[in-house]
Amino acid sequence: MFDFNFPNKLIKELIFPSICGVCLKNKPNHIGICEECHSNMLEIPPPNCVGCGGALDGVIDLCQECLHNPRPWEKAYSLYEFKSLPRQTILGLKYGGNILYANILSKLIVAKWPASKFVDHYDFIAPVPLHWFKKMQRGYNQSELIARELSELYCLTYLNALSRIKWTQSQTSLTRRKRRKNLKQAFEVKQSINLTSKSVLLIDDVLTTGSTLAACTDKLIAAGCDYVGVLTIARG
Repeated sequence: MFDFNFPNKLIKELIFPSICGVCLKNKPNHIGICEECHSNMLEIPPPNCVGCGGALDGVIDLCQECLHNPRPWEKAYSLYEFKSLPRQTILGLKYGGNILYANILSKLIVAKWPASKFVDHYDFIAPVPLHWFKKMQRGYNQSELIARELSELYCLTYLNALSRIKWTQSQTSLTRRKRRKNLKQAFEVKQSINLTSKSVLLIDDVLTTGSTLAACTDKLIAAGCDYVGVLTIARG
């Protein structure tokens, strides 16, 4: 007899697979990855630097890097160091087309920081934008995917507040000084958006030197934001 529930089962299997979304082998937990992979996603141990979300290396609440390079945002949150399985997962999302990783990574964030951590402090959640041509080449903006997932999970209003108006050289091999120069006038706040006295949680995949997030934060503050926080999957 024909199973009329077959299409629904197929859809459910595609959306909620019965195997780990990372290793594609074991049975997943409620987040969508197996316990083995989950245990290998090692979080940055507390206490954490308020400037970058990374591990502290002194007795104050700023690491040495943030102490010598002040950040324009108020507070940063970062879940992992950019290495091992977290690095593999982020790169799979960013360059490998594995867009379902955005859902898994977002759920891992929520498992670490519940909604109460952010809903009382932020009016909007916004991604770091890609230049339109790079987004067209890749097919998506990984930071936007994560921000959209988090906006749903946190019940925070998603706001596509920023545009990247200048094509820039890849930041990967540049020094901090060259990164800042490379990003000068690369972003703008969209004219139709009013951010006066608002607070924004800015989302990106990795914080390395922080130059990109700093350039975006400067624009948000110039547009009237009272408070900007940054949240990244990893600290590079």
